[in-house]
Amino acid sequence: MVASNFPGVASIVISMIYNQVGLNKALLRTVNFFPDSSAFFKVDCVNRECVNGGFDLTQVITGMVNKHKETAKGKPQL
Repeated sequence: MVASNFPGVASIVISMIYNQVGLNKALLRTVNFFPDSSAFFKVDCVNRECVNGGFDLTQVITGMVNKHKETAKGKPQL
């Protein structure tokens, strides 16, 4: 659970933007994790073209919490 792995963290919010070929409008997605949520931060992909079915952000979130970072940006590695 988030509360036991990251004491003092009230919530974790992941905001994602999916750009799809052939569409002019990006898909915005927000995923929320709360103290009683699982501390495994795997976010399923909404695109059919995704490899491995999604994004495992566990290491990213753990690093951010350990470094007391409130925001980070990134792109998936292909």
